[in-house]
Amino acid sequence: MWHKLSIRKQLILLISILLIIIELATLLLVNWLDRQERESLAVQQAQTLGRSLNNDLLKALLTPTADIYSDISLRISGFKAVDSLVLFDENNQAIFHYGDTDYRHELKNMRLLLDQYWLSKNNRLFLQIPIQVDGYGYGQALIVINPKQFQTRLNEHYLTLLMIFPILLFIGVLLALKISFIFTQPFLSLAKTFKNNNIKENIFHPINTHQQNEVKLLFDGYNEMINTIQKETTLLDY
Repeated sequence: MWHKLSIRKQLILLISILLIIIELATLLLVNWLDRQERESLAVQQAQTLGRSLNNDLLKALLTPTADIYSDISLRISGFKAVDSLVLFDENNQAIFHYGDTDYRHELKNMRLLLDQYWLSKNNRLFLQIPIQVDGYGYGQALIVINPKQFQTRLNEHYLTLLMIFPILLFIGVLLALKISFIFTQPFLSLAKTFKNNNIKENIFHPINTHQQNEVKLLFDGYNEMINTIQKETTLLDY
């Protein structure tokens, strides 16, 4: 099927396929960059939340009361991306829990290091931060954040790429037509010259070109061939 297509159609198809591949690759790259941005925002928010709640979490560790827990829950509720927060004492016992409790199966057999985050298969970010004062640690808090809750410009990027693609495809087709004309013109000229030759009358028309590349080699080979044919035919007639 491919070999039956003209060179012009082959070039148009090749450039169209190449543009589609570039578009898909660009979309994948934009999606990957968006995930990196969301992950970075999630880490920053988790660290900010940990610093802002450090004193309250410290109070909850030292003098746990329902009012302190209520205040912490109220403050955390302002961070919509936070799925869960768990406060552990220095014996690694959970004494306070906020939000979703389904995070445990995602942390199965996982050992989180302080201030190091981990992204689960469900695309949730886990960050464990220390609760400390003057360098002394009283416990740690596990913060679970959903990066999908952050607003990014992903949809705008997708829309822009989808709007640009038809224009690029149109320009690519025009470029393919122009390139195909340039590259097929020598073959068309050679085919026309072959058609105008009169084999019976031993009349052959030479073909010339100003190019100094493979086209010149092709045309020189043709001219040499017709000269040989004319000479041999004249000799045979004699």
